[in-house]
Formats: sequence, C-alpha cells, structure tokens
Amino acid sequence: MKRTLLFLTPFLLFAFFANATTSLRVQNPHQTWVNYQGNIDTAVLSIKPKGAYFECGLYLTFSAKPYNTSNSDTFEVQMPFDLPEGSFVHDSWLWVGDQIVQAKIGDRGRAQVIYEGIVQRRQDPSILYKNGPTQYELRVYPMPGSATRKVKITYMVPAKWGVSKVSCPIPMNILKASTLSPYFEILSYTDNDWANPAVTELSALSFQPVVGEAFTKAVIPSLYIANLSEMNYTLQSPMQGGIFSAVYETGNNEGYYQFVMLPSKAMLLNGGKKTAFLFDDEGNSTTTNAQVLSKTRQILLDNYLPTDSFNLFFSQLGIYQYSNTWVPCDTNTINLVFNYLATHNPFSNYSNMPSLLAEGINFIKDHNDVGQLVLFSNTDNYNTPGNSNQLLNDVLALMGQNKIPIHVVDFQDLNLQYTWWSGNQYYYGGEYFYTNLAALTGGNYEGIRQLYNYYNITFRTFSETTDDLFGQMQGRINSFDAHADVANGFCYGNYGNEESGVVYVNKPYIKIGRYAGSLPIGVEVSGIYNGVPLTQMFSLNNHFSTDSFTRKMWMAKFMADLESGTNINNQIKQEIIDSSINSRVLSLYTAFLALEPSDTTQACNNCEDETNPGTTGVIEAEQDLVIKAFPNPFTSEITIQIHLEEAKAELKIYNTLGQLVKTFELNNDMGTDITINWNGTTDSGDELSAGIYLIILETKTGKKTMRIVKN
Repeated sequence: MKRTLLFLTPFLLFAFFANATTSLRVQNPHQTWVNYQGNIDTAVLSIKPKGAYFECGLYLTFSAKPYNTSNSDTFEVQMPFDLPEGSFVHDSWLWVGDQIVQAKIGDRGRAQVIYEGIVQRRQDPSILYKNGPTQYELRVYPMPGSATRKVKITYMVPAKWGVSKVSCPIPMNILKASTLSPYFEILSYTDNDWANPAVTELSALSFQPVVGEAFTKAVIPSLYIANLSEMNYTLQSPMQGGIFSAVYETGNNEGYYQFVMLPSKAMLLNGGKKTAFLFDDEGNSTTTNAQVLSKTRQILLDNYLPTDSFNLFFSQLGIYQYSNTWVPCDTNTINLVFNYLATHNPFSNYSNMPSLLAEGINFIKDHNDVGQLVLFSNTDNYNTPGNSNQLLNDVLALMGQNKIPIHVVDFQDLNLQYTWWSGNQYYYGGEYFYTNLAALTGGNYEGIRQLYNYYNITFRTFSETTDDLFGQMQGRINSFDAHADVANGFCYGNYGNEESGVVYVNKPYIKIGRYAGSLPIGVEVSGIYNGVPLTQMFSLNNHFSTDSFTRKMWMAKFMADLESGTNINNQIKQEIIDSSINSRVLSLYTAFLALEPSDTTQACNNCEDETNPGTTGVIEAEQDLVIKAFPNPFTSEITIQIHLEEAKAELKIYNTLGQLVKTFELNNDMGTDITINWNGTTDSGDELSAGIYLIILETKTGKKTMRIVKN
C-alpha cells in the first residue's frame, strides 16, 4: 500500500497525504454532482494456502452510510484499489437479491460497452477490470440510497515465507477506504501442514472453530481497522529444511510445479546471527510504537533460528537496554520479551541518537566484536553535513578497526522536509545521516519514502520497508541460477523471482514452471556467495500434491510476462485475451462482468457463500462435478449420487472436528454416474453419532463439498 505527498515548495509539504489509488465512492451516474465517500458495512476475508500463493476471497457489503439518502437515490459503487505486487484476480461475484451471479470473463472493451449500456437502463451489473500491474477497479450498479450491495472478489497474493512462518497481507487499504470502519471477519482454512493461524499485529487474537465448517473464524474489532495501517495473516510454515515444493499433475507425465527455497536455511549459509536492535522515535511517523515492536517480533520469529541471538536498546535520557547479554532467538523467549515490552512501554518521544549508537556499539565490542546493529528511527535532527559529519566520525572512531555493520530503517513520514542536495541526489528528513551511517559501516539503508520526482513522494508501509532491509542484511548470491529438470523429459516455462541474477540469502526464492517427463523434479542451484562458487542439487521427492490453482499461478506469470513487453501487437494482445478467458485470470485486456439473472444469464447454484454457513455448493471446481445426497438429514442410510468424468477421485467424509471418518475410492470404471448407499458407519465399521458431517469429492482438477446431517 502506498501513499503520496506533494510539495508546495522545496522546503514545505502539504499537510495531507492520501492513498495512491485505493478509494471508495458512491455516485449517481445520472447526476454526477451527487457523490459521496462509500461505506463498507461488513467485510469477510477467507484465506486458503495454495503454496507460493494464498487464495483470498474478499466479501464486501457496500452502502451509502452515514449520509441522509433514500431509495429514490440511485448510486453506482466505484472502487479503484491496489493489490500487492504479483497478485492476480481470478473471480468476481455479485449478489442480486439472495442470488449469486458469478461473473463471466471476456474482452474488456465489449464488457465495458455492455456495462455502460445497462447502467443507462438501470439494471443490475458489476464490472471488474485491471488497470495496471497492481491496480484494479470495481463498479457496481444500482445501489438504492438506503440499501446495500454485496460482492466477492477472489484473488491470489504471493506468500511471504520466513524460517517458521508464512504470511500474507490483509487488504487494509480497501477496508480503510470505507467511511466507517467495517465489521470484519477472517475465515482461515488450515490443515496439518498449514496450521496455527494468527494475525501478527494482534497477538491476543484467536481463531475459533465454526460448527459444520472447514474453517476457523476470527473477528477483528473495528478499532484496529481505524488505528492500524497494516495487518498480516500468518500460518506455520510447511517448509522442510528450507524447501517447499508442490506438483499438480495433469496426466501423461505432464503438469505444473512450485519450488520455494529460503537460501539461508536450505543451503546453510547463515548461522549464529547476533543482532542488536536500536529504537529512536521522535514521533515523526504514522507508524505506532506497537507496530514497530510487532514487526520486530515478526522479523525475529520469521528470520532467526534458536541458535541466533538478539538484544534491544531504546532512546531514553539514560538508554534502556533490555539485557546485559545476548538473548536466544527461540520462540518462547521472543514472545516473553515482547509481551513484557507491550506492557512496559520502553519508548520515549524524543531522540537520543548519539547515546543510543554508543550503547549499541559498546555492547557489540564487549561481546567479542561479533554482531550487527539495526536502527529503527524517524528522527531528522541530523539532516545536513554540518550537523551529521561529526557524529559520523565519532561513530567510526568508537568502532575502531573492526567495523560493526549498522543497518537503518528510516520511517519518517510526518513533518518531512527537503534538507540537502548533494551528489545529484535530494535528501529529505534525516536521510543524509542514515545513508552515510549505513554506507560507512558496511550496513544497508531502507527508507519508507519513494521519490518519483521532485514534487511527488509516495510511501511504502513500514512492514514493506523492514522486509526489504532484512532481505538484504545477510548478503546475496550473485550469478544465481536455478535449473529444473525431470527424467525422460524437461521443464519449461519457468518463472523465478531472481533480479538480474541476484538472490538475497534472507529472501525466499520462488520458481513456478511446467514439466513433461517422469517425477521427481530436480532443481540445481548455483551461484557465487561471498566470492566463493557454490552449487547444490535438490530432489523434490517429498512434494505436496496441489490443485489446479498451480496452473492459474503459472498462467498469471505467463500473462504478466506478455503484458510487460514494450511492443504488444494485436497478436500478443489476442494471446493474452485467450489465455485470460481460458484460465479465468484477469488481464489488462479482459474484464469480469456480472449481469442479473435472465433467460441467458443464470444464477450460480454451486457458488458457496462462506459468509452464510449452511449453504451447500462448490469450491475450486473447474469441471462439471456433481454431488447430491438424500435424504438429508438422514437417520440410518443416505444415498450419495456423483457425476464424475475423470479417471479417479476420492469421496471423503469429515466430522466437525476435521477428522476423516469415511473414504470411498472412485474411478471411471464405475461409470460417470455413481451411486453410493452409505449406512453412516466409519471405515472401521463404527456407527457415527448424530451430528453434522462434511462430504468432499476431490479430483485432480477441483473439489466439491456438501454438508449432511445425521439424526
């Protein structure tokens, strides 16, 4: 999420800043002067791990609250919004009364003509299109002034991988676009591999089971929506030895694969890290002290091993030092330390930078000169050569011959002023001091500001800025290459996230590709680290089985690659459109269009509304899977009818605790229409008690679920 500042003069900023693209308006398209900020009454976010990505289903209920509007007022909902880099949208729903309309995907130009024509006739459409690599726009019409409209946007967002956690951002930019903070729920889908859901910034939050559902639920109080600029959902990482891999087999020794590697752990490039964190907060930031502590805790949990160590120092009149010795980075100790700090506020509202740096440097020197410093600061007291150079010289003199790396996160986004011009560069706030402090000590610098031109500055989030710094801190692998191969075949269409042959040791390397040949897939990694050539082979024997979403991930990468080209002719554009329609992944040249049910447009009877427990339906199905069960509820026996067009499938029945109680193996030798008469007993022959059970029909291309009740 980015925000923008504009300058009045080289030395003064406007007093306001705004999100770069995300907003929410309700406007009468026939009386354009009737225009208000829109409201989100309720928001529900379902999150499902899919390997390198999370699938997020965002349910939004719009209104014109709190304005004095009536049914005679007719509005169009207009919501341009940002998604994180690398995300893609693959579905859109619109509620018409109590019916769900699943949007059709088609050529953008034609969809826009249809939508605009229908708006003039005051019917019920919605349209969703992509305006840039991270920019999208949703429009819904009509919304009576005293009524609401409900939609669902389904998108995939790249997972953030750490040593022990994997996370994805919660779309706070959309929630905060609302006039009033919405009622907000998170629905978490987990299993034995993806477990322990949490929200990093809300350590006390718990996810509770929902009877009869495959997810757990947490309610986020509206207070946190108003006061927090970012939130991150996390799960226990399923990585083994720093590696995660998944394969989606499409048949005939072909398919798609995912490969995720943390070089620091997979290649054993780091060990025994010692980091002292320094905090200097002068109040020049919208980021709160609680957010700074929460992010520091997350960094330690995600990037450090139990064999690593840390310590904490805070600017006060006399510097507050948490411990006289290094503190171990095991999970229990980290949580104990930060739970204590949350109730014993160690921050002051003034800077004591010289003493803070001196205490941190002396601590490292007293412990055998082993360690590094990370400075979190929004202070701009040292902003020119005149008031910075002496302090820089004193820091270097105190260190002596053994330089101690000082890494800096500069997160000032309030009271910001242009302060210096040097070396063909503008400096703002304390940027001159921080960049030179990092450079002279062998550290790294990351600032929350992004300067696009002299008059225009956008801001990253504090979390994004910190992640970038820690991704660089332990160095990088140069001339990096990751070659994937299979026996009796080859891998192709490979998309990795290396930048110009460089992979940072503390950042995950992600590769998604296709294969034709015999499993397992082997990945040979090579490069140069600290001047030394290295190579290592990983055989992906213990890969996770995944579903057709891996194909969607690959298609999104393929289309993004085509869209980023500099010479997009009509042939390339048509290839993007065809790929987008075939995969239902939104592109720059297509749109999702939902129309009210009619003779030619039917409501979606198989769309499962997760916000309305009890709805039976379909999730993740790409083919015409059909499952029926009767009588429902049943007492002693139930008949299950299945339409199956695939080679094989599994029918599994779970209780409300998520425990598997019955499995049926199916194949096409049984025909395409299969009938199962089940007497309500488990695989071991035990009779099940009365209650709610979940039937899941799973194939390689999707799955369907149905809830049944035994009396």
